[in-house]
Amino acid sequence: MNKPRVTQRPERIAQTRVKTASTSRIGVAAALAMLTCTSFAHEIAVVKVTSLEPSAMPTSVSFTTTAGTPSCVTGSWMSYQKTADANKAMYALLLSAVTSGAQIRIFINEGTCVADHIHLLAS
Repeated sequence: MNKPRVTQRPERIAQTRVKTASTSRIGVAAALAMLTCTSFAHEIAVVKVTSLEPSAMPTSVSFTTTAGTPSCVTGSWMSYQKTADANKAMYALLLSAVTSGAQIRIFINEGTCVADHIHLLAS
């Protein structure tokens, strides 16, 4: 004996699909919003490097500059702490800044003496 086949009306199926798609989009939008809400405040200074301390290489590079930031006052040791390869590249950049006397633009993480980005500026 055959069982009767239960079917839904086409408009009911379409409504279900729309609700599912809308719910998925809202979930994705919420996840993206949580990821993009994380922001880091930087203190920016244009300075010259006065000394360079590579003894903690390749874990970090420490250095001092001619001026500081509100969180990292003049004379404080600043550091750059990324991957070993990034730290080696930053050491080379800072060494060239010391030897040439060129300025750097430094982006310090607010409330610390840790640099997030450093740009070598033309003399």
